[in-house]
Amino acid sequence: MAMTGLVFFLLPSIWASAPANLLAVIHLLIAAVYVQQGPRVLALVWIALTLVVLALTGAPSPVSYALSFGHATLGTALR
Repeated sequence: MAMTGLVFFLLPSIWASAPANLLAVIHLLIAAVYVQQGPRVLALVWIALTLVVLALTGAPSPVSYALSFGHATLGTALR
């Protein structure tokens, strides 16, 4: 339980310091596991969306792109 808490505590700093290409590979590997074990169509759509976002914006995942876009939009709106 303590190790899980430590991982979740350190995850934001690890995520921010890792290269975007490595994060994209990790993200795609996790999605590939979901193709093997979970809802295949949804996982395949997620992999396709990830590859499109990676190719167009360089963001490692659609979630990270949405968070960065939302942060930029909120920063612009608050000025």
